[in-house]
Amino acid sequence: MFVDLRDREGIVQVSFDPRYTPADVMERAASLGNEAVILVDGEVVARPPEMRNADVPTGDVEVRARALQVVGPAATPAIPVARGRNENLTAEELRLRHRYLDLRRPELQKNIMLRHRLMQCARQYLSERGFLEVETPILTKPTP
Repeated sequence: MFVDLRDREGIVQVSFDPRYTPADVMERAASLGNEAVILVDGEVVARPPEMRNADVPTGDVEVRARALQVVGPAATPAIPVARGRNENLTAEELRLRHRYLDLRRPELQKNIMLRHRLMQCARQYLSERGFLEVETPILTKPTP
């Protein structure tokens, strides 16, 4: 059994093999739904040569699971979060309605990180030029 584990850095495959994975962990893995939030403990191992995936940066390795904790079970999302290479995006109106899911897409996460870096640069530039040294008026209650 295999699960694609995604974080903000990308995707890695987690394998659940009865030879290495306890039975209770196998049962929990079998009940996972799309977009469930999980914690996995295991060993990173090289995939067999015939199972390697050159299309994915982590395609040469997988995590051989020993333990699994379901932190947040998930209902089937209203729009697909993961998208295959040739799959089209869901209609924009639906993506906007469910933007909290759409923000999980790598393209949008890259945009958010770029915006963060740009804002940091702008703030640093302004700070270096003394824009932080503005006096803030103290708010007081009027005396009767």
